[in-house]
Amino acid sequence: MITTPFENVSKAEIDGLVSRKIAERRTLDYKEIIPGNSDDEKREFLYDVSSFANASGGDLVFGVRDQKDATGKPTGIPEAADGIAVANVAAEIARLENVIQSSIAPRIPGIQFREVAGFTSGIVLVMRIPKSWAAPHMVTFKGATRFYSRNSTGKYPLDVFEIRSAFAQSESLPERLARFRDGRLARIISNETPIPSTSSSKIVLHSVPLQALEPNCRLDLSTMSSALSPLLRPMKPGVGWNWRFNFDGFVNYSANGNYSQLFRSGAIEGLEVTALDMKEWRKFTRYDGPDFISFTAFENEVIKATANFLQVQKRLGILPPIFIMLSLIGVKDFRVTTGPQSFSPDPIDRDSLILPDVLIEEFADAAVAVNQTSTILKPVFDAVAQSAGLPGSFNYDVNGNRVAQN
Repeated sequence: MITTPFENVSKAEIDGLVSRKIAERRTLDYKEIIPGNSDDEKREFLYDVSSFANASGGDLVFGVRDQKDATGKPTGIPEAADGIAVANVAAEIARLENVIQSSIAPRIPGIQFREVAGFTSGIVLVMRIPKSWAAPHMVTFKGATRFYSRNSTGKYPLDVFEIRSAFAQSESLPERLARFRDGRLARIISNETPIPSTSSSKIVLHSVPLQALEPNCRLDLSTMSSALSPLLRPMKPGVGWNWRFNFDGFVNYSANGNYSQLFRSGAIEGLEVTALDMKEWRKFTRYDGPDFISFTAFENEVIKATANFLQVQKRLGILPPIFIMLSLIGVKDFRVTTGPQSFSPDPIDRDSLILPDVLIEEFADAAVAVNQTSTILKPVFDAVAQSAGLPGSFNYDVNGNRVAQN
């Protein structure tokens, strides 16, 4: 797979694959031409796409010619990036997407295309297929029922035992996510965190890519710096924050105890300990009412943090799907504010709210990331409101669009 973040893949990266003789591998495959409309070409293309989704994900690079051995057989080593003459790139991408959607089951989410110009014969088209959370995917073209995966030598058909194993692994995904969340919450509750806190009430936000659940997933975080630090800011940082590398990866932290931890696996954990710290609130004010969650401010902060975390993961080249998980700790008897000095009819009846996770199948552009995130998070906010006796979040209209932004 090309290591450059997908939106930044340029002619220099493609030329570098050729000059460094980067051979085909489990996550990279070169094609001299874009598949046409013949059944054989479509079938081979579908096998390629499904094999990436069923394995570790990867890139199909169209417009790169292989070196040939003495018998004329492709070696998998790129000889030249000539490009391909394409009259209408958008129409060609739409055609390929239609072939995939009609002939692979279940649907593969998160496939991306990038057009790279400047080559002798035209463009190079890069197609990125993520490792799928819904694997295994079956090719159904012309009545076929074939499952493919990939190893270091390319794609291969799965046998019956491998198909059973693939289904079992897919079914274990909820358990792997639950183990990750439970493990992190246990450490937070026991105060084994980058920044210790005395507060017993906490907001915990996790942004977990599927690839982070693989035991051998490790990112090179040496490129992290002050350039990405603002996107990884802690929730409610107060007067400012600092950043540093640590054993787990890279952390942004503020003096008030809030932090955002980027793990080497690509997962991000955000901890907010000030918004629900009613002891401090009561100490410095004369407030003697119930413990409460300032609901609109809470939602806005979670939306902004989630959008920022996703942008960090996008810039690091992490592939969707990504699971967003929100947890509230130490909130028994808290109420939800419904306006100035007004509260939900009931208190929350348990100490911890382990809210339903949501799935991000593809990244949004930075300009609309907050809007996309606010829509996706609505079921989570509804669950918080319902835990306090409300029918749902009052900050959305009947169509699910957010109406409160401040």
